[in-house]
Parts: sequence; structure tokens; C-alpha cells
Amino acid sequence: MGFEVIPPAARTAIKSVQPFSIGITGAGVLSGTATITAVVTAKSVIIPQGCNFLGSNAALQCTLVLTNATTVTATITNAVGASTITFVGTVVEFI
Repeated sequence: MGFEVIPPAARTAIKSVQPFSIGITGAGVLSGTATITAVVTAKSVIIPQGCNFLGSNAALQCTLVLTNATTVTATITNAVGASTITFVGTVVEFI
């Protein structure tokens, strides 16, 4: 009985992995952006990884959108005043 070693394929389904962080601060400020290296939006997804908020606005909701090939936008429903909310995530682009 013999064994044959088959090397893994040289290709992967993932083209790029780009972490990002978006901070939103200030009265009346409802969005913020992060710049990433260009991706094909139709072949990319955002993986949200959470947020850090030390304020008292319990009714806060957020959306993360890949606005274009180089921009991730975070939008919140209520301004956070003098507090800062920071969203983190990763954009993954597939082949």
C-alpha cells in the first residue's frame, strides 16, 4: 500500500481581507466612513465584529454599507453627542 501526497490548490476563494474601524462622535453626527483598498463590491461582504460605546443611548441602531469600491459607511439612528461610538469589522472580497 502506498500513499500519495496531493498538495493543496494554489488558489483560494478569498481575494482580500481588510479590517476597518469607524468612529462616530459629535452632536448631530449620524455617519462615518473608513477607506479600504479597492474591491469589487458585487464580490465583497462586510463582516461586522461589534462596536464600543460608552454612552447612554439604549435605542441606538447601526447599519454598515459598502458604499463603493473603497468606502465603508456606518450610519446610526441617533446622534451620540459628546460620546464616541466605534464600529469594527472586516471586508472580505471573493474571487
